[in-house]
This record gives sequence, structure tokens and C-alpha cells, in this order.
Amino acid sequence: MEKGNVVVGNRLIDMYGKCGSMDDAVLIFEHMKEKDTVYWPPLSIVLAAIAALAVVPWGSLIHSCALKLGLDSRVVVASALIDMYSKCGMLKQAELMFWTMPRKNLIAWNAMISGYARTDDSTEAIKLFNRLKQEKFLKPDRITFLNLLAVCSHCDVPLELTLGYLEMMINEYGIKPSVEHCCSLIRAMAQRGEIWQAKMVIQEFGFGFDGVAWRALLGACSAGKDLRAAKAVAAKMVVLGGVDEDEYVYIVMSNFYAYHERWREVSHIRKIMKD
Repeated sequence: MEKGNVVVGNRLIDMYGKCGSMDDAVLIFEHMKEKDTVYWPPLSIVLAAIAALAVVPWGSLIHSCALKLGLDSRVVVASALIDMYSKCGMLKQAELMFWTMPRKNLIAWNAMISGYARTDDSTEAIKLFNRLKQEKFLKPDRITFLNLLAVCSHCDVPLELTLGYLEMMINEYGIKPSVEHCCSLIRAMAQRGEIWQAKMVIQEFGFGFDGVAWRALLGACSAGKDLRAAKAVAAKMVVLGGVDEDEYVYIVMSNFYAYHERWREVSHIRKIMKD
């Protein structure tokens, strides 16, 4: 396949993958591989699309193609396979790919840690993170810490340890916290009853005007059944504005009031939503 056609093929595969048309994506890939000897980039694109959609049968098929073509040992392809298996919940296959890789890049490490985070396996995620820190030519990045904080927020990891990872990210690796890092920390704090401390974190990290952070806190208040805190957070979100944010606030608070059997407030909110 000519170079120009390879580029077009890659873009078509990417487009079909994002649209969920895996049949078409794989069909393009099959035509490309018959005419071009350097086609592991499109293979990685297909795997990324499969991972996003969690389409296990297609993933296994593409892995078989990679094995037949001898591409499964390439770092980029192997990393994409690990990511695909992790996102599809097939951790045993992901682990097998990871530990048999002769050379592991950071994408592979992050994909494996992310896989453990998705299954709430904090023990294995933390263990793998500690091994990554010992690597000579690699170091954790913002994605690594995002996965680590995510698993800490979902599991019974001590809050002190979670805060320690955040401090390590900032002080040892010079990584500035993003709103996603902040949201994970908010969830971790809220699950341990530290709602008001989580609110302070939003301000301290400079996300006081970011609706995403406040949405995470409102969700945490709802999960913790803390009506007083939820009302304060909801009021803040209404001040920030935004049609989508307002709708989210009304839905959460309506459900919240219904849980507490405060039907007058429920009726009032639903009237506002209709108007």
C-alpha cells in the first residue's frame, strides 16, 4: 500500500473505531495488511478503539492477527494489547502480556496499573507502582498518579497514604495536579467523611471556578448522604452557572431530598426544571 493510502487507512480506522463501527475498522485493517508490510500503527489504532468500546471478541481476533504477523512483541502493539485487555476486564491476559514484554514502556505500566484500578485491586496497583519507581529509565507521570489516586479513592486505602501519593507527585516528580487528580482526592476524602476538607482542597488547588470539581464533590455528598454539605455545594454550582451543571444539580438534589422524604423540596425542584 502506498504511503498516502496508509495515512488515509489509518484515519479511516480511527474514524470507524470512534464511531463504534468495528466491522468497518477491521475490514480496512485487513485490506491494509495485504498490501503493506509496515502496518503495526493501524493495528494499535484498532486496539485502542476496541479498548474504548470493550469489544472482547474483536480484541481476541486482532491479538491473533498480531501473533501470526509477529507484531505482538513490538512495544507499541504490546502496550495497546495490555490496555485493551485491561479495559475489557481481562486482567489475566493483560498480566501475561505485561510480564512477558521484554521491554516495557510507560504506557504499558500505566495500562496495567489502570487495569488494577478498574477492578479496585489497590494492593496490586500499589505494588506495581512501587516497582515502577525502581525502574532506571522510566518514572511515573500524571497518568500514573491519576490511576493510583483513582484506586485509592475506590478502596480502603488510608487517607494519609493517598495524600502522601499526591505530595510525592507534586514534590518528587514536579507534576502539577489537574482537576482529575483533584476529583479523585475529593472522592477519597468524602468516602472517609471528610467532606469539608475536600471542599477546601478545591480552593487550595485553584479549581474554585471549575464545575467538574464541584460536580465530583456533590456526587460525593450524595453518596455519603450528607444533605447539609450537598446544599452548600449545590448553591455554589448554581452560582457558577451553566445549563448542564444546573440540570445535574437539580437531578441530584431532587433525588437527595426524595431519599430524605422531603417531598416539598422535591416538588419545588421539579417545578423549576419544568419552567
